[in-house]
Amino acid sequence: METVDDDVLTIDFPATLNAVLYMHAIYACSREEEKGFPQCSVPERALLPPDRQVGAFQRLWQEFSEELYGSVLAQRDMEYVVDHQTHFRPLFSPDPEVDPIFHDIWESFYSWWEMSRTPYDLAVNGSIMDTIREWHFRNMNVRYLFLVFRDLPSYLSNRYGQGLVLPFERLVVGEIPAWHPD
Repeated sequence: METVDDDVLTIDFPATLNAVLYMHAIYACSREEEKGFPQCSVPERALLPPDRQVGAFQRLWQEFSEELYGSVLAQRDMEYVVDHQTHFRPLFSPDPEVDPIFHDIWESFYSWWEMSRTPYDLAVNGSIMDTIREWHFRNMNVRYLFLVFRDLPSYLSNRYGQGLVLPFERLVVGEIPAWHPD
């Protein structure tokens, strides 16, 4: 987690939000709606029916987005990771036979996230920090910038309170949206 002075902006690459997007990508790949990372297909029986999928992802995304604010951000993020069975398992079919599939998906996500976290942190502390400072100077109402590895599906919000969720690639190319307070 990094901070930028001048009315503090906290920057993080939270496991929770990235895990939700990773799980969404598993669905999209499995249902052949899109290709890309991660390349993982699971049987349809492991997935929630389409009419329940969006609601399950929205509820979890909102819960995480609202919980990640404050001085205990990293601690709260890790609590969700440690208790991943409680928080992320409901994104998949409740059938007990899906437990090993979920376990493999979680292990795949967590391995990737642990490896990815350092390069993301290094990039943010490098030349991208100037872009962030410049943007934050024009958008002082933002207190939290949560970086994620991919674009959000249209049904997930990228704004909560004083926080903005931003795909890292958009930050790299300078596509940071202007902040318009609610």
